[in-house]
Amino acid sequence: MSDAAEQSLMILTFFVFMVVGIIYLVNRSREVPIKYADFIKGVWERKGATEQGKAWYIRYLFEDDTFQVFADPHLHIKGNYKIAGELENLLTLELYNIQQNDTFIPYAQMPIAVDHRRHQLTIEEKVFKRV
Repeated sequence: MSDAAEQSLMILTFFVFMVVGIIYLVNRSREVPIKYADFIKGVWERKGATEQGKAWYIRYLFEDDTFQVFADPHLHIKGNYKIAGELENLLTLELYNIQQNDTFIPYAQMPIAVDHRRHQLTIEEKVFKRV
């Protein structure tokens, strides 16, 4: 085989591998795994007492795709959630089908900051500990 034919085959092979590589990169899944998706699952609580000494608490329960909020004085909220994004330790949750007493809210967003070392979440600028 001549040098010109050999060089042509090498160039053709290079271009074939390059095209296959580009097709692979374009068609592969672009979904980046969410690092703290499993960390938020469970019960998270914030509690304290009023100035009059009456105890209160707020609990968030996150399961696979549902959430609930329980509080005393009485408050109960439930709905579904999806993690819309994650930027370092900040999750953005999309809440939907939200039911609060007799009120229905179709959609809302909620940022949650994750502190993995301290095992706590910050929701609406309030710190919640895992129960």
